[in-house]
Amino acid sequence: MDHDEAKPDGFAATEPEQAEAPGAFERPAKPTVLERLRRAWRAVSDWFRAFWLDVRPSDAAGYGARRGFLAAAVVAAYVGGRFLESGFGGWIDYAFAFLVAALVIGICLLVVLLLVPIARKLPRLTTAIAV
Repeated sequence: MDHDEAKPDGFAATEPEQAEAPGAFERPAKPTVLERLRRAWRAVSDWFRAFWLDVRPSDAAGYGARRGFLAAAVVAAYVGGRFLESGFGGWIDYAFAFLVAALVIGICLLVVLLLVPIARKLPRLTTAIAV
């Protein structure tokens, strides 16, 4: 049959089929440990990026959190410094109390900033029962 002629079923004539290359049906090589780690890292980072876009706090939340953080740190440092009697003097007591208050309140601030947006995404009944 010439290449210009049409086949009886309506399709144009094609070139004779070429033999498959040797090894065409072999399995692809197994990915290395490094490639699997890279894929896993990309999957985790993509999930975290999508999750963070949903729950990140707004700018107004950050402004209020900073003001609340400073007020709570000052009150906690005053109370701690007033009742802490280390024997090094009042200024050392107040400085130590302010440092401890800043660290503890800062950690609490980060926890709240992460938990509040997550709690907003949960169903209200479930959140009310959990709290």
